[in-house]
Order: sequence, then C-alpha cells, then structure tokens
Amino acid sequence: MPKGSYDGPLEKIDDCVWRIPKGYKPGMNVEGRIFADDRLMDQIRADQAPEQVANVAHLPGIQSASLAMPDIHWGYGFCIGGVCATDPEEDGVISPGGVGYDINCGVRLVRTNLMQEDVEGKVEGLTNHLFGRIPAGVGKSGPYSFRGKEMKGLLRGGSKFLKTKGLATAVRKHAEDWSRQNEIEIQVNIQNERPVPLNVEQMIFRIIQEALANVARHSQASRVEVGLTYNKLEITCTISDDGLGFNPKEKKGGFGIRSMQERANALGSNLTLKSAPGDGTRISFTVTTEQAGKTEENISHE
Repeated sequence: MPKGSYDGPLEKIDDCVWRIPKGYKPGMNVEGRIFADDRLMDQIRADQAPEQVANVAHLPGIQSASLAMPDIHWGYGFCIGGVCATDPEEDGVISPGGVGYDINCGVRLVRTNLMQEDVEGKVEGLTNHLFGRIPAGVGKSGPYSFRGKEMKGLLRGGSKFLKTKGLATAVRKHAEDWSRQNEIEIQVNIQNERPVPLNVEQMIFRIIQEALANVARHSQASRVEVGLTYNKLEITCTISDDGLGFNPKEKKGGFGIRSMQERANALGSNLTLKSAPGDGTRISFTVTTEQAGKTEENISHE
C-alpha cells in the first residue's frame, strides 16, 4: 500500500472520537474508531494509518471496533497505536502485527528503584547496555534463526523443534553474524557436543552474546575465540580476545560483566575474568548441567 494522505471516510462522533464506517471496505467486520481531537486529526490524515485501522477491522473474531489511540501513525500491519480484541470462540486470531515486532514499541515506561544520584554519569552506559540486551527489530540477535526448511520444521514441530537446534548451532550462527557485522575475525571451537536442558543452553548463549557485545564495544580486538567443551556432567565456556585488555583491579566491571556474572551465578557457576593492558581479555565459566537445570527450574517456579 503506498504511503500518502488518507482520503477515506471519517465521521466525527464527538469532540474526540471519529468513526470509519463498517461499510467503507468490503469485508470489514466492525467499524473503526480513532480517539483524537481536531488538531491531531489533521496530522493523522497525513498518512495511511486510518487505512490500517480499517484493515484491522477485517480480522476474524474482532469485537466491537478496530480502535486507534491519539498517537497513531503508520506501522506494520496494525498502525502504531492500534488496538483490537478478538474472541477465539468466533475464530478470533492473534496477529503478530498487533502484538508488535519490536519491544521498543511495546514498552513505554519501566520503573526501577534507582534514584537520580545512582545513575548520574552512567546514563549513556546504562542505555547502551539496555539496547544491547533487549531484542529490537524482527528476529535480531536471537539464539536461533529459521529459514526455508527450518521454518517449515518449526511450524510443524513447534517448541519441540528447538531441541534439534542446540546451543552449538545457535553459537555458530550468532558468531557468524557478529563477525560480519563487526568485521572482527572469530573462531568457534566446540568439543563433544551433547544435549543439555534448554534453559541452560539459553542462559549460556546470553552470556556469550553479552561477552561478544563487550568485545565489539570496548576491546578494539582483531580476533576472538569462543570455546564450548562438553563432558558428561559439565560444560566449560571460554571467550577470549586479542584486544586492548585492562587491569581488573583498577577498573571495576561494567553492566555487561555484572550481567554475565549474575547469569553464571544463576546456573550455579562463577565467572572468571583474566585481562591485562595490551594482552586481551579471557572470560570463562563451567556449568554443572544437571544441577544448573534444576536450579533454573526452581527459579522459574518461584
């Protein structure tokens, strides 16, 4: 659909409610309603967001009306600011265009217990850390990637299909993408791969992901090595780089290191960091897989 001003019908119901009649387009199951005053409507008419409100009204099982809040603007499928409810007993559906492809569109405010003095001088680092940790966009930086036959396998097998992927596959794929994006050589060494609990794999993957993000941001490295060594009861993971390095006694760990340590602790492990100026950085930890799986299961149930 080409972007441009909306020229379809808009009926003013009251000072702040406008209706797109159900008969505007064949197949609309309900009317559309936009909540905005005259001044905002001048802006809303400037793009095709009202057209998307009408499109949402075609969804099976939609109830009452396709709604749009005062901040609506062009989006993917739904307009940004679009709202609808569907009834599964009337063949209602969950539309990915309505749930949102990007958490940045779904979270407006996160409350913390931090005071202003706690974050003064640290806002930029905190913001960069959040950006690195919170998935943004369609399929970016997740532990798995699905294309072609793999997508069909996922659709047929559901969550059980993930068991065929494994941590090693996810690490190799992420390392390949990371190397290409950051133009840093990376080598992944995996020995004796075997299945481990999915929640353990996901936690280890997040530690590796955070470590590589730190390398890209701070190390000025030209080469990185990632190692995963499996034995009967444990997995040992190492991430090392040939970058600038630093003196851990003089420089306290930032958000990224603390986050990795917390994740390792949640698995019953301890993160070891070795670094020196001009000598790169090496991070390692060992997870007892059976105990880690039980620990994480207990955490998730509390």
